[in-house]
Amino acid sequence: MPYKLNKEYLGAFITISLIAVILVVRCFYSFCWSDEGFYLSLVHRFWVGDRPFVDEWSGVQLYAVVLLPIYALYRYIVGSSDGIYLLFRIFMVLCNYLLSLYIYRILKSEYGNCSAVCGAILYFLYTRANIQGVSYYSFAVFFFTWSLCLLFDIRNRKRKGIRFFVIGCTLAMTVVALPYFGICYIVLWIIGISLKRYRKYRKNLIFIGAGSVLCACVYLAFILSHISFWALLESSKYLFEDSEHSINNIFFSLPLWFIRIIYRYKYTSLISCIIIVFILYNKYLKKRELNNRVRYIIITLSIIIYLINIAISKGMLGCAYIAISQLALTLYLLTLDGKNMGDTRGVRIIFIPGILFSIIFHMSSNTGLDSMTTGFAICAVIAPEMIISALKKNQDELVQKERFVRGLIAFLFLLCILQTGYLRVFGVYRDDNLALLNSRIEEGPAKYLYTTKEHNRQYEEIYEVLNKSSAYGKEGTIVITEMVPWAYLCLDRSYGSPSPCRFWGGINELRLKEYYSLMPEKVPQYILAVKENYGNFKSVLLQGNEESLAPNGTGVADWLLKEVKKRGYRQEDVSCGVIYYQP
Repeated sequence: MPYKLNKEYLGAFITISLIAVILVVRCFYSFCWSDEGFYLSLVHRFWVGDRPFVDEWSGVQLYAVVLLPIYALYRYIVGSSDGIYLLFRIFMVLCNYLLSLYIYRILKSEYGNCSAVCGAILYFLYTRANIQGVSYYSFAVFFFTWSLCLLFDIRNRKRKGIRFFVIGCTLAMTVVALPYFGICYIVLWIIGISLKRYRKYRKNLIFIGAGSVLCACVYLAFILSHISFWALLESSKYLFEDSEHSINNIFFSLPLWFIRIIYRYKYTSLISCIIIVFILYNKYLKKRELNNRVRYIIITLSIIIYLINIAISKGMLGCAYIAISQLALTLYLLTLDGKNMGDTRGVRIIFIPGILFSIIFHMSSNTGLDSMTTGFAICAVIAPEMIISALKKNQDELVQKERFVRGLIAFLFLLCILQTGYLRVFGVYRDDNLALLNSRIEEGPAKYLYTTKEHNRQYEEIYEVLNKSSAYGKEGTIVITEMVPWAYLCLDRSYGSPSPCRFWGGINELRLKEYYSLMPEKVPQYILAVKENYGNFKSVLLQGNEESLAPNGTGVADWLLKEVKKRGYRQEDVSCGVIYYQP
């Protein structure tokens, strides 16, 4: 069916585009020294010539290789890293904007306009912890959602082989961002290609596998152009020593996934569980339909629980998606009769994989509920349609109150969208209140971003020291302690540590001793020990309004500083800390 631009399409396009403009403007405000600073410092490390796996030991580095061409092109055009953080923020908004338009189109072709608009907007507003730049979180969610949308849209399309091949490529990119997803992907692929009952899908699975294999070959070819095969094998073990991103025991992690949700919604969880068990017991064990009165009571209770859960969801971007997904699941189960299942494509292709994605991210991350929201952001794409279809099927006697039902649906969705949108715009991760972000950074990788006057002063001092201090020569490895990974982008120098941040043992004593024993040439010639209060922050409306007045004062770098002093390094006091350098 040819695509026609009508009022509904135009309205959706304008709405999503206006949100895109707001998010682009939001890109200019706040700067997170730790997480966001770290994500691009990995890309820069490989750009200056450090080798993946061998020189870098963090378990989340794989995605950084894929971003190298964009980073290199920007450096070629601009001539420096000035403004690179803003570029990748806008790049991420643009990618999600285009995918949101695609989500709207495929949902609109199958369902109503309301569910399509809401699903697209809910996806567009999400980014974990409101960290705006490219990260392995945003990278994984983007490519996996794209994969599911391609699969959902494939039924009435021509040249399906090419589409399945593209799905294989997008799934491969998901694995690059979330390596442990690859285990699940490969297992499911082998099961699908092996079992007779899935014989009719074998051709499609072959195309998917071919796309993934091609991407894997290109990726490996790049890696092997920088290191030998044996070096790759030998160094890969360090990725699995990443204690903060190692796969957890499934027998422990899976129950913990449920426990985290139950604990977050502890005031409503018991009632929700009773409702779901009651529905399943009657429909699948007793094989009997619930009468209208019981169904209306369940619907009413579910909506009340949803409203309470939305209130509880404040303080974490994406947490509201758990609430709306729970409502969608409860109402969806209520509509099933065991005989006529209706259209389950959205549930099978988007909702269930979203839950699986949430579980996998939870298993491979130490950020708990925060990482779980990644999968529920995917569930939220189809949750509005599940709720709308369920309420319509249970309307029966309420046909005369159709306007009320429509108004109720609009209210439920608007509540989730407004809460998420409010946190997306006004929530600040590790900087300060949005109203205080009125000082623009004029130099370096964070150029054009607005932060507080105090943070801008700290940033400028570090930037000036790195670029103008007489203690630095033109070459030599460098280490910057502890939570200032963005500072590596100010110099085109090789890194002298296993990772550019204290995350994952980047400057941990045990890791450093092993690192330098294997590569003595990596012992840093220059160290900038930043003052403990630099990069001080507080989150606003997010992460429990966490606050740190001395993020560089943990002492994790003490061993390194003592070691270079023993080796006779000179030191120079500067405004932002102390420089240690070889005489």
